[in-house]
Amino acid sequence: MHAGALTHRSRAQAQKSWLRPSQIDKIFVTHLHGDHSFGIAGLMCLIGQDREKRKEPLELYGPRGLRALLRVTLQLTGSRSIPPYRVIELHGIPFLHGRWQREPRTECDLLEPPRDWRFKEVDDGQDVWPDENGVWHLVEGERLSVRAAPMQHTMPCVGYVVQEAKGADRLLIERVEEIVEANKEALRSKYGRAYKKVYQDIKALRPGEVFSLPSGETIAAEEVLVPAREGRKVVFLGDTCDAYGIAPLARGADVVVHEATNAWIPGLDDKTPQEVEYDTISHGHSTPQMAGEFARDVGAKKLILTHFSPRCTRARARARGACCCALESDRPGGAPDCRALTRAVWRQVPRGHKQLHAALHEHNGALRARGVGCARLQGHGGVRPHDRPARAPGLPRGAARGRQRP
Repeated sequence: MHAGALTHRSRAQAQKSWLRPSQIDKIFVTHLHGDHSFGIAGLMCLIGQDREKRKEPLELYGPRGLRALLRVTLQLTGSRSIPPYRVIELHGIPFLHGRWQREPRTECDLLEPPRDWRFKEVDDGQDVWPDENGVWHLVEGERLSVRAAPMQHTMPCVGYVVQEAKGADRLLIERVEEIVEANKEALRSKYGRAYKKVYQDIKALRPGEVFSLPSGETIAAEEVLVPAREGRKVVFLGDTCDAYGIAPLARGADVVVHEATNAWIPGLDDKTPQEVEYDTISHGHSTPQMAGEFARDVGAKKLILTHFSPRCTRARARARGACCCALESDRPGGAPDCRALTRAVWRQVPRGHKQLHAALHEHNGALRARGVGCARLQGHGGVRPHDRPARAPGLPRGAARGRQRP
């Protein structure tokens, strides 16, 4: 789910996973914005490095246009170190963000080059349309099923629901082993030498059913079978400001993965929380509160937030920088200890960006008066301590050369 940009860092992270890239059989794409689709070709090259040739083709699922994107990218870049693959496109995805903007026009048929056998696309793929309820049925296997439903974003977008099949009931062999062994000779007349196949028949009992042995004894299903747990359900949502189109499929999910691009941050935003939410929705994204409401409404057990805006990272960096600048000198004889942290000063530094600069200016003035190195404000707004603090008067050279650390 979500190949993303697949930068050098994410590629290295994928290689650290316990799951080898060559074991990936299916890739699901929610929409074709660059941060969710540019990394697919790179991921395919990573998969193709050590994938067995006899394996089934890699399957890629995504909105209409995914096939054209891959053909153009792979053919223009000459990428052949990829596994055999086929593309399954989801057609008929509605554009639900019409209140805020016009639907983007994409002439995929004119952009799609013909299939080239040299780039290992095994066939022309498949086009899947939704059923009467607006649901795409993509994978129906013995262990897993995958379905998709539309969501509201600035371009056609879907979310995916992965449903695990219910497991088999577990047989408590210790409760039936003694009685089966006692009927061993009689059971051989029915099963032959492999009389232990009777365990399979006992395990196949349904609630309320009874298995009769040749001796006349009976075994009730409730006495020897532990009911299997229900299959787990995981919901993967792409970028969205309204995911309720997938809500009927997401009911009772074990995990919901929901985006939370923007959030109202005290001291950083000049707008009210309502204004931040309005702007977020207009761009087709969600806030943590919106994600929490959706998870609560569908009865999800766990919620995972993803897709954070860079502004949240900058706010966290400023908070770290404020902690780095709060340095104090408490050594005997007035020698500055550049590694000491004054927690009281850190607690007094406001979180707001403008207030932070004012607090740093005042604090640095006090540090200069004592001969201690000052914190430095970088051009990008981050805050880092000075690499080489100044020497206090009267101290030998090199007495205060330690790097300041939080």
